[in-house]
Amino acid sequence: MDYSEKLNQIQGATLDTISAARDEIEVIFSSRSDESETFHTLRRLFSYMSQRSQTVSFLVSSNYPWDAEIILRSFYESSVKIWTICLASAEERTKLVTEFWSIYSAMHDHKTRVRAEPARKANTRDTRPEFSIVYDVFSNPKVFPQSGSTKKDRKRLEQKWSFTELIKSISKLETDGLNLRDIDTLLHMYGQQSHLIHADDIALDLMLDRTLRPANELPALQASHVSRIMSDQASLWIMSTLTLRQMYGIAMVPEDKFISEWKAQSELCKEVYDHFFEFQKEFYSRYE
Repeated sequence: MDYSEKLNQIQGATLDTISAARDEIEVIFSSRSDESETFHTLRRLFSYMSQRSQTVSFLVSSNYPWDAEIILRSFYESSVKIWTICLASAEERTKLVTEFWSIYSAMHDHKTRVRAEPARKANTRDTRPEFSIVYDVFSNPKVFPQSGSTKKDRKRLEQKWSFTELIKSISKLETDGLNLRDIDTLLHMYGQQSHLIHADDIALDLMLDRTLRPANELPALQASHVSRIMSDQASLWIMSTLTLRQMYGIAMVPEDKFISEWKAQSELCKEVYDHFFEFQKEFYSRYE
């Protein structure tokens, strides 16, 4: 297999899929005169997701797949928040958005105050104490008001909005037209990306594995890795588009351009996966 040519095809198909999804999303947003907090929250989340997606594409095309994985984790985070809001009932959706911008936000304000204090003290002691004014702001209750919440409350809320808990909640939902049963498969790669962020033993083992791979197997592994990153991008864009459409009661039809583009991209990625699996069958068969 000519991996370079195949990856160029997949990259082109990925960009086509993302473009079609973004066009559909923009049509949905621009066709509505909605000034609700939910509407504006979703627009901001989609914008954030889009920027992370562009960064992932840039890193992959520049041959930095591990760095792309780290940014992709943030892409996962914004996507799952979109799904959570879109798939909630109208009443629950309003509560979620209010919580996101008030109680959840206050929890982050609390952390900001606590973590800024050592830096404020250090700058007060050093030869440039004027720098402490920056950190004085972070402890200013007028800027970051005290919420009155307890440590237990903050911990509960942080867990509720964690990627893992949001995915678990989504996987239990029953919706027409969307298969959410296997959405928790995202937890595996999310966990691997966490290792990369924390530079722990698993992250170093991943680097070592790539170094020790046989020369005849390495190109297939690298191509499969890049293909999976681009497949994740496309699939999460599609899922986000579909959940937004579901929220607004827009039915999915097989002729939708973003769906057909995604299916074509998926087939290209499958060719790479299947080819790489041929190198792996013997190894994994030892554990049967």
